[in-house]
Amino acid sequence: MIDTVELAGDSGDDLAGWQLPGPASRLRSEAQWAWIDATLAASTAEFLIVAGHYPILSVCEHGPTTQLIDRLAPLMAAANASAYLAGHDHCAEYLEQYGFAHHGVGAAHLYDASTAHAAAVPSASLKWHYLPGDAPSTKDDASRGAFAAATWDGASLRVVHYDQDGAEIFAAPPVPPRGS
Repeated sequence: MIDTVELAGDSGDDLAGWQLPGPASRLRSEAQWAWIDATLAASTAEFLIVAGHYPILSVCEHGPTTQLIDRLAPLMAAANASAYLAGHDHCAEYLEQYGFAHHGVGAAHLYDASTAHAAAVPSASLKWHYLPGDAPSTKDDASRGAFAAATWDGASLRVVHYDQDGAEIFAAPPVPPRGS
């Protein structure tokens, strides 16, 4: 897990990802970037998952985060990372871009169906976005939450999204081990 607020700045008044002010401390931010770079480059893990509060890409309420697109995405791509998990946006989504999966899993207690930033992500990168009425439950969608789980079945990594009652609402394609 990485501290995306340290890397991109505080969203304070609920800023969009492209509006974030940048790090409060360049020294701390650059130290974390160096650690991320070294850690990703040295990893020999079969599956490399990075998680942070802000999304790299998102079609939802706050949209993509410029600093993470510019710096984190290339580091993850170079390391052949498996997936990035993010909260911040109160939605559930799955995108593919830069050679790895992006999962928005920020709908734990409340779901927001916003697609306000759909035009801000690369064309065809959005593969799934949870919309009201998609859940098998009969509860009011406006008050629903959602979550995801990453599992390994011995051959591949799977990220499955669930509604607040634990009913599966989406299973992303399996991710093979790095280097396979």
